[in-house]
Amino acid sequence: MEDSFDQKYQFQFSDTCNEIIVSTNDDIAAGIFNHTFIRIFDLKNYKNLGRVFIHQNEVNCIGWIFNNQGLLITTLQDHVFVLDIQNWDPLSILYTEIDNSFMPKNQFFSHIDSKNITENRTLCSLSFSDGTCTVIEIEKIHGRITSKVIDKFCMFEYQITKSEDAEIVELYQNLTKYRVNISF
Repeated sequence: MEDSFDQKYQFQFSDTCNEIIVSTNDDIAAGIFNHTFIRIFDLKNYKNLGRVFIHQNEVNCIGWIFNNQGLLITTLQDHVFVLDIQNWDPLSILYTEIDNSFMPKNQFFSHIDSKNITENRTLCSLSFSDGTCTVIEIEKIHGRITSKVIDKFCMFEYQITKSEDAEIVELYQNLTKYRVNISF
């Protein structure tokens, strides 16, 4: 990252851009547009590499996995997909839906963070609107995607059990009953 506040890139879109993420080496960006598709950009050559549609799903969060060679995608329909990028130009991907039994039902994904362990193994932290945080491991073995839950906890439940203020406890209990879109 540069110390100055000089503009590095400028893009103009006709569609609504919901989120943009940039790869760790600053050469590729991925964005969610109108919650209906993902667009991939080559930032070195200022080129649009293509669009990815997840049919019958509204995309709400994305995160880089597999050393920026894949994307983890969550949808408003409570589905989780892994995009394994085979080729950048022309864009060629394989996508797989992974097990979503770890997810609290009817909750918005708030955020995805990831840490690459190897080129084919990534740990991801998923945050949900009800305060649930889940850590999963995603691994690519011989071209097949596997996933497993490493840990799961709820920040709201933690606040309910640890707080000595009855009004705070009631607030957090009420928040766990609703599907709320919380953005940080």
